[in-house]
Amino acid sequence: MALQGGAALVAGRWPRTFWPVMSAGLLGGAWVVRPRGGAGWGRPPDRAGLVAGALAGVGLYGLTAAVAAAVGRTRRGGAALAGYRARMGSAPRPLARGLLVPDVVAEELLWRGAVQGALVAEGSPAAGLAGATAIYAATQAASGNPLFPLAAAALGLVTGPLALRTGSVWPGAVAHLVWAQLCLGPPGLPGGPSPVGRDPLG
Repeated sequence: MALQGGAALVAGRWPRTFWPVMSAGLLGGAWVVRPRGGAGWGRPPDRAGLVAGALAGVGLYGLTAAVAAAVGRTRRGGAALAGYRARMGSAPRPLARGLLVPDVVAEELLWRGAVQGALVAEGSPAAGLAGATAIYAATQAASGNPLFPLAAAALGLVTGPLALRTGSVWPGAVAHLVWAQLCLGPPGLPGGPSPVGRDPLG
């Protein structure tokens, strides 16, 4: 958790470092909590769970795009979207898409497998979901961009229940990956060009 919070802080201050810094923070955090004997992954996912995850990712993208279209009309919202694009656009498209795969898997293992799993074991499913989602969003607040904690909260409220319902982090990882790839573009988010494949900082 501290690794991802620190990575969000650094990437927020220096947007060009977003991909290497966030990847290092996520993979480092996942290494710390890596499952012994596969326990952290939960049950092997079935086809229905993976399909549900993919559909959830598409649905979350639709909601995200609608919110982005609305907030992008405001000065603060437009600035936040510009900041998002600056971070996402700091790597070429193929590299960004490739990095998303291990980053997303690591993030779901850390937050839904380790953190949410531990909180559920200590309390209840509802408390574990709420606690893990709140901590996840709080780490992203270190980025200084309000879109990142909002996105983290929305992700937690989608992938957290998937983990609880299926007993596996994999459906949530599929949802997270589908959502992230769609946000990255194409189609991307409304209000400007796709954030990858160009250098908005230069």
